[in-house]
Amino acid sequence: EIWLRVQQIMKGSNIGIQEKKAKLFNEWERFTSNEGELIESYYHRFLKLMNDLKRNKHFSEKVASNLKFLNNLKPKWSRHVTIVHQTKVLHTADYTQLYDFLKYNQKEIDELKAKRIA
Repeated sequence: EIWLRVQQIMKGSNIGIQEKKAKLFNEWERFTSNEGELIESYYHRFLKLMNDLKRNKHFSEKVASNLKFLNNLKPKWSRHVTIVHQTKVLHTADYTQLYDFLKYNQKEIDELKAKRIA
């Protein structure tokens, strides 16, 4: 009986697993970019969430994670998000490739922001 309890503790209780799953799905549903957040920070937060989901065997479809990543960027990225939608196959690309494309265009975003402020 004691070994059974040790195994349960090592595996984690069913309630603990359900709570973790609920927490991860809640984070997924509520994920969005923060005001003034750099693309690097946004990507790293998204990457951490995706890794947590994968580690706990809660996979989202590639297209769902790509859309989540793109559709929760701030409006200043809308032009580039449109370009991604038009040029990338969201069923086969992954969010790291999308990030690389967006990061490449960071300078343009910063210049547009500077023009608006000036």
